[in-house]
Amino acid sequence: MRRAAVDRNPLDVRDPATRERLSAYVWADQRERLARLEAALELAAADPAPITQADAADWLEATLAVEPEPGVCRVVMHTIAYQYFPPEAQARIREHLAKVGARATQDAPLAWLSFEAASGSVDRRPALDLTVWPGGQTLRLAISQPHGADIAWVA
Repeated sequence: MRRAAVDRNPLDVRDPATRERLSAYVWADQRERLARLEAALELAAADPAPITQADAADWLEATLAVEPEPGVCRVVMHTIAYQYFPPEAQARIREHLAKVGARATQDAPLAWLSFEAASGSVDRRPALDLTVWPGGQTLRLAISQPHGADIAWVA
């Protein structure tokens, strides 16, 4: 298994000061949320993914080859980030995934897993959506509170 990540300002979760800063963003009375954050930080610190400092659209175009990899399911995943990208970057990401997806095969599929504010939803609660190629079918898997509580599984 290979994995890689991108962020304009990557943080080192092994650094105690960074962990303290991230914990400070959680209200003190939100103990369940703080526990989820601490568990996530422990997992990330134990086996950190390589994070490249870059623009997401530039990085994806340079990193995700159009040609499929036989026997490998490639997954692009993001949470509460895409909505902050400029429209041009969002379009480039969609276009690149469509181009890569058009070359996907049953033996070398592509998956796009996103957890973002649900389009068309009145309260804009985040939706967990999965698009899989070949085919490009999108399934809504769940709707949730933005911080991972109250998950309502759909599929």
